[in-house]
Amino acid sequence: TIIGLLVLISTFVLMNYLRSKQQIIKEAERTRFLAESMPQKVWTADANGVKNYFNKRWIEYAGVGVQDLINGGWEKWVHPADYNEVVKQWNECLRLGKDFMLENRLLRFDNEYRWHLSRAVPQKDRNNRIIMWVGTDTDVHDQKSQTEELKRINADLDNFVYTASHDLKAPVSNIEGLITGLEDYLNEKSLITEDIRMMIKLINQSVMKFRDTIKDLTEITKIQKNLEDDVSDVSCEEILNDVKLSISDMISSTNAIIHTHLGDCRHIKFSRKNLKSIIYNLLSNAIKYRSPDRTPEIYIRFDKVDGYYLLIVKDNGLGLTSEQKLKVFNMFKRLHTHVEGTGIGLYIVKRIIENVGGKIEVESEKGVGSTFKVYIPET
Repeated sequence: TIIGLLVLISTFVLMNYLRSKQQIIKEAERTRFLAESMPQKVWTADANGVKNYFNKRWIEYAGVGVQDLINGGWEKWVHPADYNEVVKQWNECLRLGKDFMLENRLLRFDNEYRWHLSRAVPQKDRNNRIIMWVGTDTDVHDQKSQTEELKRINADLDNFVYTASHDLKAPVSNIEGLITGLEDYLNEKSLITEDIRMMIKLINQSVMKFRDTIKDLTEITKIQKNLEDDVSDVSCEEILNDVKLSISDMISSTNAIIHTHLGDCRHIKFSRKNLKSIIYNLLSNAIKYRSPDRTPEIYIRFDKVDGYYLLIVKDNGLGLTSEQKLKVFNMFKRLHTHVEGTGIGLYIVKRIIENVGGKIEVESEKGVGSTFKVYIPET
C-alpha cells in the first residue's frame, strides 16, 4: 500500500512537471511566433535571466547569427558607459520579479551605437512563478537626438533673450536720464511748451512700456530653468497674504472684495515663487479687468482632486467671448486695451503649470465674469 501510494505521488508529480514543461514550451513557441512578426527587436530569457532567443530584427541589427548573440554574451552589444547601470537594474528586476525598463545604447553591425528603450516583463505560471522573460529593444535614437536638439535650441533662445533683455536695461536707463536732463534744460531756459511737455510724457510712457517688456522677457526665461530647485512645503495662506499686501493699493482703490477658502490645501509641495506668481497674476487680473458696473468680487479656493491641487480664481469682471478664450494664454496678447499691461501674465502662468505637468482651464462669459482653474500635480 505504501509502495502504491509512493508510485501514485511520483506519477502525480511527474505529470505536473510534464504539464509545466509543456506549458513553458508552448508559451515560448507562441512568444517566438509573435516576436518574428514584430518590427521591434525582441528577445527572451529563461527564469534566471539567461537570454536564449533573439528575433530576426535583432540578428539584422547586430549583423551576426543568433547563436553568436546567445553564446557571445549580450553584454558586448551594450555601450561601455551604460553597461554597469544596465546590469544593476537587470539583476534587480530578476531578484524582485518586476518589469525592466531602461534607455541604453546598443551596438549596430556598422559599429555605431544607437539609443534604445529596453524593456522586459516576466511571464508567470498559474502559481505565479516566473517561467521566462520577454524583452524588446526599441530604437529611439532619432527621437532622442531631436529632443536633445530642441533642448539645445531652447537653451540658446533663452540665453539670447536673457542676454538681450539684460543688455537693453542700460540703454533704457540712459534714455530715461537723457529725457529727464532735456526736460530740466528746457525748463531752465524757459523753452518748454505744453506740446513739448506732452511729447516728453508720451516718450516716458513708451520707455516704461519698453522697460516692462524687458522685465517680462526676463521672467519668461526664468520659468524655463530650475523649476524644481526651490520646491518646498508652502503655506497657501501666507502666499495669499503676501500677494494681497503687494497689491493692497489696487484692492483698496477699487474696494475689491476677496473671499478665500483653503480647505485641505493649507500647505502644498510647490515652488514658493511660482505659486506667488500664479496667484499674483490671476488676482491682479481679476481686479484689473473688473466691470465698471459693479464692485469687484473675487473668490479664491484651493481643493484636492484626482492627484492635483486645484486653485480656482473666480471673478465678476468683464468676462471673455468664446474667441477671446482661445487667445487668452497667448504671449503678448492683450484682450482689453483700455487697461495698461503687456499681456504676458497669463502666458507665464500657463508655462509654469505646464512645465510641471499641470494644466490651466478658463470658463468665462462676456459681461458676467471669468473662472480660472489651475491644476498643480501633487508630488
